[in-house]
Amino acid sequence: MLKKYLHEPLLHFLLIGTLIFAFYYWKTNDISVDENTIVLTQVEITQFTKRWEKKHLRIAPLKEKQEFIDNAIYAKVMYKEALKMGLDKNDLIIRRRLVQKMEFISLDMAQLVEPTDKELLQYLHKHSTEFISSSKIDFLQIYIDPNKHRGNLQKDLDKISTLLQNSLLNTHYENIGDSLIFPTKNLHLSKSDVTRKFGKEFTQKLFSLKQNVWHKAIKSGYGLHFVFIQNKEEGKLPELEEVRTFVRKKWMTRQRDKTNKLFYENLKKNYKIEIQESLK
Repeated sequence: MLKKYLHEPLLHFLLIGTLIFAFYYWKTNDISVDENTIVLTQVEITQFTKRWEKKHLRIAPLKEKQEFIDNAIYAKVMYKEALKMGLDKNDLIIRRRLVQKMEFISLDMAQLVEPTDKELLQYLHKHSTEFISSSKIDFLQIYIDPNKHRGNLQKDLDKISTLLQNSLLNTHYENIGDSLIFPTKNLHLSKSDVTRKFGKEFTQKLFSLKQNVWHKAIKSGYGLHFVFIQNKEEGKLPELEEVRTFVRKKWMTRQRDKTNKLFYENLKKNYKIEIQESLK
């Protein structure tokens, strides 16, 4: 029973959220109440030094450290004075940045939760349409341009249909019909491939036809086509190991959205919401 609860995302959220806000509370209460005091910690200086040395592949000289200290103090002074002047109030850019930082906290909590194989498998089956492989088809097409058969179209179609039905499908079909930019033989095409070439109406009809028989002319944006289905491979749901990375990415995205929503709903409870209609 305990093991079951340890894998509950909600429990993870509550525990991580508690730790984050406990840390936040400790940090905010540890700051000096003196608004005129500028504190540049050793941690900040060390972090700068490590970043500089990692980038330049050598020990940071005192000149660089001093320049960082001067810039950091400058930024802190200007920041404190801006707060005193209320420049942070009603600033859309600052508001968006703070919202983004709050969302980062929620995102960090979601990323700390690692899905189990059972959760990934459940997600795979629940959202199977996202992972099913595309149906594939092999077919022959013989194109008929209606504009080239004016007055004799139906007669010519009947003649070609009879010829194809009696053919052993060996040497004659490639020389029948009119020229088209697409080949007679089309192999291993997905529905999107066929749609891109021949159009949606043609694709829907094509994938509904039986195999190993010539079918009378079906329409496309170009004209008419006699088609022969050689092979159809239906789409299938892959095994988890084949798509583990993709499923995990999808699961993490959905988990992030759920966590962010829960995070927001819990914060929202602390406020009384008033919506005032604008006067017209």
